[in-house]
Amino acid sequence: MTFFRRSLQSSKSNSTTSISSLYATPNSVDTLTPEFVPEVIDDELNSLHFKFTNFALDDEVVDIASETATEASGVATMKTSPSLRTGSDVKWCVLLVGLPASGKSTVVRQLKQYLTTGTKQKCRVEIYNAGNVRRSQHPKRADSGFFEFGSTSTNGRLRETFARDTLAMLLGDLQNDHVDIGILDATNSTRERRKSLLEQIHAVSPSTNIQTLILEVQCTNKSMRRFNIERKAQNADYIHIPRDVAVKDFFNRVQVYESHFEPVSAQELDSLKLPYLSMINVGEEIIYNFENAKQTDFSLEDPIFLLICSFVTEYRTQYAPTYLMTLKSFYASEYAPLVSTPLAFAATSAETASTQ
Repeated sequence: MTFFRRSLQSSKSNSTTSISSLYATPNSVDTLTPEFVPEVIDDELNSLHFKFTNFALDDEVVDIASETATEASGVATMKTSPSLRTGSDVKWCVLLVGLPASGKSTVVRQLKQYLTTGTKQKCRVEIYNAGNVRRSQHPKRADSGFFEFGSTSTNGRLRETFARDTLAMLLGDLQNDHVDIGILDATNSTRERRKSLLEQIHAVSPSTNIQTLILEVQCTNKSMRRFNIERKAQNADYIHIPRDVAVKDFFNRVQVYESHFEPVSAQELDSLKLPYLSMINVGEEIIYNFENAKQTDFSLEDPIFLLICSFVTEYRTQYAPTYLMTLKSFYASEYAPLVSTPLAFAATSAETASTQ
């Protein structure tokens, strides 16, 4: 089975070229994002004994030109808003895949907005975030140690429960016609997790016509990942935690996930029979495969599927510029490399709790 790839043609620069120049001409969106201060980031990562891992596909990937991308995939470009009535018989479940700090949550918030405004009858879209469910059911502050893997791990079993509970909420809203499209925002980083979730979806599919799509969000640009980690260290898990401690802990969390991450493969898709879309580095590359979906009752002409495809293919021009300008500003004035080993997260949490 073959994956198709649509990617920008320019070679990557390691300079601190102005991001605004990437959008100065009609063809400038075909310029790859530069790596900002790569030597400084490398020094920081080395001091933390950390190295980002990029996961490449082991399967055959065919590169195609932008103008032939939709033709090769069998998908026509949407020119008008599809007509989707509220309470449609066809429901959609979008399963996110991606490492922490890859940009998943940002992308799905934008996808929700895109789908809501892109349909004439304003179809109902909701995001179901496994992290929010974890924090509501397990209010104890979770450091990177909570994210250990393994069937014998108590925390690992808890996380599986939170993932299943989150999907159950999503499926319940689809079944009860509260939403038309449910997006499961979670890492879903192992084949076993993805298989388990699909089995959960299939258990309710006979009574509800649910179409499922895997949407993977990847970030292989070192500067972008470092920026994303800085922002993730400001989320609800790190309230009242010093910045250096939070950033170091999130680095540790990423390292745990990277050591257990299992990329989506052709063999897995052949088993799951699902359409697959992957967006890399805010739209620099798009990888997709819809071959197995054609063997099921899935329709490549489904209006929601076409809208999701349009969102991914338009992302570089519609959403990436704002992110990239913020990225530029961060490295111009905010980036402060970790220069020493921060305090232990647990000790800081205890001190913070005692003062509240």
